[in-house]
Amino acid sequence: MIARHLGSRRRAALFAGLGLVAMLALSTPASAQSPEEIKIARQTAGEGFAAYKANEYEKALGLFDQARALYPSAQILRMAGYSELALERWEKAAASLEAALASTVSPLDDATRKDVQEQLAKATSHLATVTVSSRVPAAMLQVDETPARPLPLERPIRLLEGQHRFTVTAPDHLDATQELKLEGGKLVDLPLDPTEKARPPPPPPKVVIAPLPPPKKGWIPHQKMVGFGVAGAGVVVGATALILTIESLQLQGLVKDDVAQHLAFYGDRCAKGDQRLCSYDISVTNAEADRADALRSASIGLGIGAGVLVAAGVVLVVAAPKAQAKAAPTEPGVDAPPPPVAKTSPTMACTLAGLGGVSCAGTF
Repeated sequence: MIARHLGSRRRAALFAGLGLVAMLALSTPASAQSPEEIKIARQTAGEGFAAYKANEYEKALGLFDQARALYPSAQILRMAGYSELALERWEKAAASLEAALASTVSPLDDATRKDVQEQLAKATSHLATVTVSSRVPAAMLQVDETPARPLPLERPIRLLEGQHRFTVTAPDHLDATQELKLEGGKLVDLPLDPTEKARPPPPPPKVVIAPLPPPKKGWIPHQKMVGFGVAGAGVVVGATALILTIESLQLQGLVKDDVAQHLAFYGDRCAKGDQRLCSYDISVTNAEADRADALRSASIGLGIGAGVLVAAGVVLVVAAPKAQAKAAPTEPGVDAPPPPVAKTSPTMACTLAGLGGVSCAGTF
């Protein structure tokens, strides 16, 4: 590559040297530099030109860099660009030559400007001009390992020919990456749009479970148990009333038989037989009749009481609050089977202790 440009560089060197000496001699000092700084810059540039003629391009470039730091004239920038061109540093050469064309400090004459433009074309023939665009807001561009820069670009970027990787990033988007093999002197338009990331599904709505109503309170403590007891007592009283009714009917039958026998034996108003025995028989029969009436009245009263007790017991049982089952603690995420419920039925055993009372015992 150096051999290809060797002839042109030698021709450019003589022209550059003459132009450099002339321009440095005729240039007007810039207001930002002191005369001493300009003098030093000119001496350094002269040394750089000597190194350039001796093909010591690295040394020449170093001297030209020192000179333009003090006095960035168009001629010094031009010679720095020529040195970088000789070293095949195409990007820096193009930048220096463009700066020389744009400089207003001792600007180039027409002939020199034409030569610089020709040398610039040689540098840019190894560079590709790339325009990267994106429709995604707040996108950033990274080329190879260089720092990211915001899009849109202020101007197209210039890259050496060869393989390059372009990456465009944006918030909440997946990176868009593309690798291209660039050709020198070509213009490339590269649109890159990152893909929006899939948004996570919204969280499920919170289910607010209404609190359970407070448990229903009974009228009395252990209402259901008491209700079964009262109903059971009513059943026992009813059974007693039935027994008394049966005894009352039996006594009434006996009294009826005794009356028939008495009339047959003693006649009406003790007309026959012994008067005293007739009177005694009448008193015995009346006593049995009174007992039968007493048993009938008692059975009626007990029957009414039994009905009241049974009805009260049923009301207490039906109106009793239902027991609420308590959930057993389980491990998180594990559904526990419902606890077994033992089905029981109330039992009661009652005995009749004569006509004066009833004795009951049992479970509910």
